[in-house]
Amino acid sequence: MLYSGIIGTDTSGNVIQNKELIKNIKAKNGFRVLDNTPAFDFLDFDEEKMQPRNGALKNALISIFGDTGFDRGMPANNFLFGEWKNGIRSPGAFDIISNNFAAGAKGDVIAIIPKANPGQVFGATELKALLENGNVTSINGLPRNALLELVKDASNITPDELTNVFNKVKAASAIQIRAAGLHLLNPKSPIDPRAVNKYLDYAGMDMVAFIKEYRKIAIDAIDSLDGEDLKFVQKHLGMGTEFSSGKYKTGKFDKAKHIGKLGLITLGLGLVFAVREAKAAEAAGDHERAKDIMAEWAVGEAGSSAAGAAATFLTTLAGTVLLGLSGPVAAVAGVAVGIVAGIYS
Repeated sequence: MLYSGIIGTDTSGNVIQNKELIKNIKAKNGFRVLDNTPAFDFLDFDEEKMQPRNGALKNALISIFGDTGFDRGMPANNFLFGEWKNGIRSPGAFDIISNNFAAGAKGDVIAIIPKANPGQVFGATELKALLENGNVTSINGLPRNALLELVKDASNITPDELTNVFNKVKAASAIQIRAAGLHLLNPKSPIDPRAVNKYLDYAGMDMVAFIKEYRKIAIDAIDSLDGEDLKFVQKHLGMGTEFSSGKYKTGKFDKAKHIGKLGLITLGLGLVFAVREAKAAEAAGDHERAKDIMAEWAVGEAGSSAAGAAATFLTTLAGTVLLGLSGPVAAVAGVAVGIVAGIYS
């Protein structure tokens, strides 16, 4: 389990930190967490007081860099957390232990990163180590092998390629956090263990399996997204679909657009976003536009290719996602799904 950034903010704008969630996960058996290692204990940093908790380390850093404090941008902070200069990252102490930790990961990896920045330790260091680690099966339910389809050379991943992968893993995290209800946490109250268990269940599952088994939960999680989070997930895991301009547009997903499970995810969530837009058009009284959206979605997907599993996945998902559409629009949507499922079968 890895993490970076906050979980979000509550309705009052208070920050929901990841500390309580991590604390709960640390106490569970079967999870490998950086916080449980001696290296982390040595470097552990108090972000409220902005200084190391390890007194010996604090004194050593002061003797090396002077008593200039540990705020961001200060030499001691850069030593611990690394820094960026002219687009090039100089790794810090946390980068080193994080890289080693990620390089030793096995199986399915959960990354709590719904609000993370690609320039932080996870995006800059840990993710690359995970992609290069053949013992890793998946990251946030996205198969490692499918994510590697987004890069040209796995032994020489470019910064742009790494950011592209990061964005998809982050989008998956946003859905998983919402599905478990962790975005509703009260920053001043203890976390509900049931929410933690739900999160670990959802985030540890293959994403296609999660969407199929928990269709309504997944759709409700997406519906609960707002603002930039909604746009982000739509862009990076929803096929990059756009309907607001009056025409269907699909994003570019390179070789992985419709290969294996990553392709199924983007195809399925593309349907979710299309129906979401159709429902919005209906709510505004524009029933013809709602039908056009579903027709445009079908036409937009007609020229691609995918594994036969797409037909089953789409029709299964459609049974839930099309609920709430009026009869005429639902009929068009059903035909649209049938067309695409037929092409993909």
